[in-house]
Amino acid sequence: MSIDIHAHLFPPSAMDDLKAGRPWYGSTLEQGERGNPVLVTNGRKRALGADSHLIDAAGRIARMDALRVDTQVLSLVPLLFGYDLGRADAVAMTRDTNDEIAGYIRDFPGRFLGLANVPVIDTDAAIAELERAMGLPGFVGLTLGSNVNGRSWDEDALLPVLHAAEHLGAYVFFHPIDVRAGGVLTKYYTRNLIGNPLETTMLVASLVFGGVLDTLPALRMCLAHGGGYATFAIGRYDHGFRVRPETKAITTPPSDYLARFDVDALVHSERAVRYLVDVMGIDHVMLGSDFPADMGPVDPVGEIERNPLLSDTEKTAILGANVARVLGLPVG
Repeated sequence: MSIDIHAHLFPPSAMDDLKAGRPWYGSTLEQGERGNPVLVTNGRKRALGADSHLIDAAGRIARMDALRVDTQVLSLVPLLFGYDLGRADAVAMTRDTNDEIAGYIRDFPGRFLGLANVPVIDTDAAIAELERAMGLPGFVGLTLGSNVNGRSWDEDALLPVLHAAEHLGAYVFFHPIDVRAGGVLTKYYTRNLIGNPLETTMLVASLVFGGVLDTLPALRMCLAHGGGYATFAIGRYDHGFRVRPETKAITTPPSDYLARFDVDALVHSERAVRYLVDVMGIDHVMLGSDFPADMGPVDPVGEIERNPLLSDTEKTAILGANVARVLGLPVG
């Protein structure tokens, strides 16, 4: 059984409105230079990598079958998280799109699970929507951006959302958004190639050095794109903890916290996947495709199956057994 923890949905309501030239919660759609969709929100233009995001339900199921993916854990396309919307639009949009994910779960039994999007710009509203979504069949957690309008997740104003997730047993999938180093990553698509993993690396630093994980001992989390550069930088984090006073909000080395995270195996390298397994432990590495983005692998299941550096047991764990265990799903 293969379960994809990292699969995005461009909701049908957005697709229908934007294709018809109608605004969708303040956003409109333009065509990019390469024919790709460009979302325009409050005058800000953000490009989707390819028009593959505008796939309908039937096309998604057919593509999943071709890729041999049994189940996708659906999260909203990050450009539609809505962190830059006003409160009323953010609350309405997150509710509506969560209901659309619920529709996929209902209409295609066994093929989808859901990660809720919540209006994090209003903590109380975010918690209320998370509580509602977790009561819907098939919802297993929520997806959160690596930052909220430039704010990190160690800030007191954002922590109630994480506390609510822990209390509800909601699995948190963190995905990079609004790359804060984007001002210098302007060429060669480095805003994504370098910036997205960098965002996740910064997220890990804020959660660990900020003492957040100490206050949330039962919070369950998965990091996109193999956790960014955090696993490769963990020795540097540990050294900084030993020698720098700025890191003393925690009392144990940062490497002690790695086991608190799961990561997807979306690192585009057989050796890098092997490294993730060695550093994180086999129980913490999961299948992730970034579906349907062009930065995802062409054959996500096959790439794991063909990796000569993994044992058969490790392949089984990555392809679905780990997600099934963490989310309490039936196996087989």
